[in-house]
Amino acid sequence: MTTKFILKKSFLKKEYITKHQSGMSIAKKVGCSYNTIYLALKKYKIRTRKHQVAICLDCNKEIRNVRSKRCAFCAAKFRWTKPKYRNAHMGENSILYGKCTGGIGWTKYKGINMRSTWETKYATYLDNHNIDWVYSPPYFPIIVKGKKSTYTFDFYLPKTRMYIEIKGYWYPKQKDKYLATLAQYPRIKHTLLERGQLKEMKII
Repeated sequence: MTTKFILKKSFLKKEYITKHQSGMSIAKKVGCSYNTIYLALKKYKIRTRKHQVAICLDCNKEIRNVRSKRCAFCAAKFRWTKPKYRNAHMGENSILYGKCTGGIGWTKYKGINMRSTWETKYATYLDNHNIDWVYSPPYFPIIVKGKKSTYTFDFYLPKTRMYIEIKGYWYPKQKDKYLATLAQYPRIKHTLLERGQLKEMKII
């Protein structure tokens, strides 16, 4: 023998609005169909959600995934408070270790993704002068402020063994890494080409 569960307005408001339970979750809880819950919400004029949402514990923003406790941004910040997580994603353990970061503003030359139009123009300049080049050569492992990192020059010219860095704007962290590379590898040959030098060479 089964007992019919009476859907009261107070119960539905508590489960659906206060606890942010989905209609399907409530239906499973009381042993009825989702359609029954939906009709009861309409009957009591309880506004239904277009999407299932939950509330972030930290910023109180709505999040689509009802199983999540935090939004993606707050979850990332929360994870970095855990030493075990930080140690597993820093230095050599980082998925970005030894890789060039970027994406927005990238251009393509001869099928190679380059980080700026200045780099594509410099590559064109090298080709016009029959100079062999390698884009984004192997990285240099470095130590910056006590932490393991890497630095990758923009170009390498095999014939002269010269590393080339094209720079329009220095972000503080980039300059720290660049200077650390030069200090820790004093024997490498390198040339820094900024706006002034590129204009003199009529590259830009």
